[in-house]
Amino acid sequence: MKNINNTILFCGLPVSLKTYLSVRLSGRIGYAYIPTKAIGIISGKMDSNTLFQTRMDRYSDLAKVVQSVLNFGANLIVDGGFPTSESRNIILNKTNPENTIIIHCTCDDETRIKRLEKRAKDNLDYEYKSAENILQNLKDQKELIQEEDPENELKNGKVSSLLTVDTTKMSLSWKGNPSKDLYDSITEIIQELLKEYDKHKTNSSENKITQYFDDFAGEYDSTTEWRKDDEILESLQTNSIHVPSRVLDIGTGTGLASEWYTKQGHLVAGIDISPSMLQKASERLNFVLLGNGTQVPFIDNYFDLIIIRQCLHYVNAKQLLKEAHRVLKVGGLIVVSGAICTSDEIKHFWTEFKNATQPLRLEIFTPKDIKDLLENSGYKIIKEKKYSLIRKDKIVSIEKRARNIPGGLHSFLSNMEKLTSKLFPELEFKIENGQLEYRQNWVTIWAEK
Repeated sequence: MKNINNTILFCGLPVSLKTYLSVRLSGRIGYAYIPTKAIGIISGKMDSNTLFQTRMDRYSDLAKVVQSVLNFGANLIVDGGFPTSESRNIILNKTNPENTIIIHCTCDDETRIKRLEKRAKDNLDYEYKSAENILQNLKDQKELIQEEDPENELKNGKVSSLLTVDTTKMSLSWKGNPSKDLYDSITEIIQELLKEYDKHKTNSSENKITQYFDDFAGEYDSTTEWRKDDEILESLQTNSIHVPSRVLDIGTGTGLASEWYTKQGHLVAGIDISPSMLQKASERLNFVLLGNGTQVPFIDNYFDLIIIRQCLHYVNAKQLLKEAHRVLKVGGLIVVSGAICTSDEIKHFWTEFKNATQPLRLEIFTPKDIKDLLENSGYKIIKEKKYSLIRKDKIVSIEKRARNIPGGLHSFLSNMEKLTSKLFPELEFKIENGQLEYRQNWVTIWAEK
């Protein structure tokens, strides 16, 4: 149950694992994640006064984003350094103290210096230059930057509770009065994350999916026919909701599926796990958030319409539809659209094919599978419409995402071409001019809560 707007403010000096913990906690508890990085990256050498003012300006801009996220009915995690009471209060003045927690990440100076030195050598780290500057300042000034204890905000009634995470000793300490559900879940998750960090267990299928979509966000709209297919896009559109209504697009990608609703005057929020995709979607929608569809950051009974296009197969479909049901108003509409198999026999073929060529997919669906999932999640089916189109995939694109197939990809595809010509000629499966072509079947299903 998420009936109120909760805010968790992460603070702490660099390399205290603040970002590592905050971004992973947001995914585990289903909160929107807003870093100061979203307002702009500080790089290059600055004198201390300029650096301080630049950071304060960023916090002021961030506070406006925080307020809009809360106004849109979301729970959120705000990730920033916030070394002083003044910087923290810029954000806290926009939140409800009863629903706000500070998580303060700390480490001792020796550990911080070792982590800074490691970070400064990693030019793939977006703050490696910042780490270099901090180390240079340390060399010049002989001391690390100091921060004000956020316990001041607890004493002054700005927050309900404070969790201190010592990332040197890997220990937790609570003060104040957190709600029991947040206390239990945050304590358990952060303890798990600290153990994962200690053992360097940070890889997951979700990270691979994020990287996969980040890599081709720039060309996403122009690859494969279904993304901009007019008939499929029109099947997602309805005039039966009042203007303005709240619309949520789960797995929004670049926002193509729900852009029409923005143009009609609705308030459209998109959620996706790919930051690069969301950069594109932000140009089309009112509001975009980084997050996983199986843990939606919004409060209960909030949206009039939810759109789910071609993402059920990447997640736990039951959990996603359950979360969608929670945030959808009674009487609200949900539309699910995606590529499907027309029979169980073809489903077995596609399962083998996609397992080899697109291993991040978790499941293949028939229309009946999707309708059963919807009905078992508490929805009433309203209508269903089927489509088909010829899909063309470049072989080089398939190679990038395919498994290591014994005998090689080309041999595998040739065997699949022969198999389908005998068993499923209706798929029109063929390899030609460096492309794989096949008939892709599609369904759009509307349902009501």
